[in-house]
Amino acid sequence: GKRLLVEHINEPIAASGEIFQTGEHLNSSLFSFPLTLRGPKPGDRFHPLGAPGSKKVSDFLSGQKVNQPTRELVPVLCAGDSILALPGLRIDHRFMITDKTIHVIRVCWEDMECKTKG
Repeated sequence: GKRLLVEHINEPIAASGEIFQTGEHLNSSLFSFPLTLRGPKPGDRFHPLGAPGSKKVSDFLSGQKVNQPTRELVPVLCAGDSILALPGLRIDHRFMITDKTIHVIRVCWEDMECKTKG
């Protein structure tokens, strides 16, 4: 199985291209807790990081070559009615961090079996 790791990051993060690419860091001053994790619902839309505008989650997943049976298992991370991220795939552009961001959380969709590299 997999689990969602959510951690607060206290040290300042340079908003480097690398972080934008991994799509794991969210500006937590832009949304409120609690967060919910659910499966995709028909009509779900979000603004994928780096895309020009919003997109249906189903269209995004098909563009990512996620096959139909797997799509129902894709996690959707929400705060209230807003989709923050599809953990492991892409965050929502509206919640990305910049060099002005103070409150950062990292979301990581990880295998339960995986041990931290040591």
